[in-house]
Amino acid sequence: MAMKIDDRVDEIIDEYSEKLEHVAKRSTKVVSGILTVVLLAVTLLVTDWSFKVFTQLQPYIEYKTYIYAGEVLLIGSLAVEQISRGLGEMGEAVGGVGVGGAFRGIARIVGYGVVLSVLASVFNVSPAAALTLGSFMGLVAGFAVQKVIGNAVAGIFIIFSRPFCVGDKVKLLGKYEGTVKDITVMYTILDTGDRLIYIPSSKIVGDVFEKTHSEVCKGKPSN
Repeated sequence: MAMKIDDRVDEIIDEYSEKLEHVAKRSTKVVSGILTVVLLAVTLLVTDWSFKVFTQLQPYIEYKTYIYAGEVLLIGSLAVEQISRGLGEMGEAVGGVGVGGAFRGIARIVGYGVVLSVLASVFNVSPAAALTLGSFMGLVAGFAVQKVIGNAVAGIFIIFSRPFCVGDKVKLLGKYEGTVKDITVMYTILDTGDRLIYIPSSKIVGDVFEKTHSEVCKGKPSN
């Protein structure tokens, strides 16, 4: 039994080592996003320096705040999209479409929250309003992250415990019946014959399920 468990652990390590290689290949957009943030900082510094050095710009100094805001909005939005897409592709490489979508959504919420907070500081919005905005964005992102982490932990439990495996015919959540097509960190994919159903891992753990036909799960310890 111990040997079979070790074999299963080795399989999972090999599988996720391959996925990490895909993650590394998809990290270029995140790096580009980080470089865009650096570009934004440099742009703001150059704008400030230009208004201080070039006297020809003094008649337009009243528009400096709007120029700052435009730079933050345009370049900041570009950085958010680059980073969110990169994280989405990295998450998809590790845990499938569900993880990728969750990472992308969370990154956008946090990213645009930061952009709005910076804009608030540019226009000298009251600290209380900026704090309220930041708290709201943090609350939304925290709720989303909590769901993702809960799903991921449940998925890992299913992968290791193997209550069913690919090829098993099961009935999940008391109403979804079909053949297990795939088991990922975030979802168990069920083939009903006419459609594919993606069931979140957290919904499965702790719920009763029926198994009408069982394949031999590779790496599962025997009773």
